[in-house]
Formats: sequence, structure tokens, C-alpha cells
Amino acid sequence: VGLSDAAFARAGDRAILSTVLAQHDDAVRREVTGVPAVAMAGIDVPMVGALPYATYRRWVERRLGGEI
Repeated sequence: VGLSDAAFARAGDRAILSTVLAQHDDAVRREVTGVPAVAMAGIDVPMVGALPYATYRRWVERRLGGEI
């Protein structure tokens, strides 16, 4: 995949593993069912899936406008 030996060696880094596991656990708590998933502060349900830019833009605009 083109990783250098040094970058590949970091795959066993405990700090990286801890971060990844914490993110995974957070996704499970939020009932995320796919990747990518985007969460917004103050919204309980993340958007899941590769969505068009316009969809994200509408989501943010609705949040800023107080609709959600």
C-alpha cells in the first residue's frame, strides 16, 4: 500500500489502538451502521453514508437556522 517501514511499525502503537477503539465504541453507542458517518454537536443522530455535498450543506444550514 505504499507505507514506509516506519509508518507500518506504528500499526502496533498502543496510543493509536486506544484512540481507534474509543472511536469505535462511540460509534456503536450512537448506533452508527456505516462508514463514513458524520456527527454534529447537539444532534443525536449522525448522517451515515457518502452523501452529496449539497446534503451536508442543507444539514448545516438547517442546524444554524434552528430547524434541527
